[in-house]
Amino acid sequence: MSRKPIAIPMPVASSAWPDVTDHAVLRYLERRHGLDVASIREQIARACIDGVRYGATGVTHDGVKFVLQQERVVSCLPTNWHSRDLRTPKPEGDG
Repeated sequence: MSRKPIAIPMPVASSAWPDVTDHAVLRYLERRHGLDVASIREQIARACIDGVRYGATGVTHDGVKFVLQQERVVSCLPTNWHSRDLRTPKPEGDG
């Protein structure tokens, strides 16, 4: 007597568009297109070192504004974007 294979239902196909994270984009650029992330990270650190040393909340360099929080560079904005002082907490009810 032969046994019949067990039928396994196929998963339902989703029509959702995948959410691609910044991490995935960065790794794709690094691994597929040869982007030297370590070198870029070092360039940003060099541009921001004096701002970090003096407790600045931002550094404008090479046409962009790097946003600093303590000893970290946390974002990069166009120079015409306003950035609030990140040393103080957001006011209640603000966003």
